Amino acid sequence: TKIAIVALDLGRLADAVGERAAPDGKLPTRDRVFDAAMDIFDTLGPWRENMAPTIRALAHEPLALLELHPAIRRLSALTLERAGLSTDGLEGQARVAGFALILVRTLRIFAGDEAGLGKTMAALDRSLREAERWLGRLGLKRKGGRDERSE
Repeated sequence: TKIAIVALDLGRLADAVGERAAPDGKLPTRDRVFDAAMDIFDTLGPWRENMAPTIRALAHEPLALLELHPAIRRLSALTLERAGLSTDGLEGQARVAGFALILVRTLRIFAGDEAGLGKTMAALDRSLREAERWLGRLGLKRKGGRDERSE
């Protein structure tokens, strides 16, 4: 099926992105996550036009998203780990789930973006800032915006 192919592609993408150098550990957490996530979109760039119809269709097929859930979570966890964030324990799994939502949301923007990925970068940055605000409201944002592994 089309969904199985997308899941396989996401797995290959995770492998390809995992081989890239990790973002600079001296950067603030959001910047490291942003850089690690943009590696995904940069890697997908050459296939954006071919993938766009499938990505757009996923917005109307919630069951298909459920099928892709394991692949999206794997990609989310890998991205966070590359950025130096822990994915262990309950907090780490919550982090992975939240970032998976950010990835799916940003993928939809990516599907309609231009070659420079300006809209993708803006959407990703907005989503990360929104996540920071929610973490702050919930009292979960770390002082200075840094994760425990970056200090």
